[in-house]
Amino acid sequence: MVPINEIIKKHAKKTGYPVSKLASALGISTQALYQILKTPNITTSRLQQISQALNHNFFQYYITQSTNPLTDPIHLQHEIDRLTTKVAHLQQEITYLKEINQLLKA
Repeated sequence: MVPINEIIKKHAKKTGYPVSKLASALGISTQALYQILKTPNITTSRLQQISQALNHNFFQYYITQSTNPLTDPIHLQHEIDRLTTKVAHLQQEITYLKEINQLLKA
């Protein structure tokens, strides 16, 4: 799992939200915000403030997608790959069985 501080920094950079503006919205100095963003652990109250300031729900990154394999894209891709291989093997088996059937008829 990617540390939440890295996710916050990436989101702020992507949206062009300056660190100084975020620090101001949180009521802290820019240096204090840099200290907060250096550590991978952020208190929930601070994370809520950051979420509100950046208009982004950072709590969503704590919910693992793997709890539901039907919505986990990595799990789904593995399942697709597995089933694709299985279909190829079954198609090959059908071809062999057709050939055996033809030989038995002859």
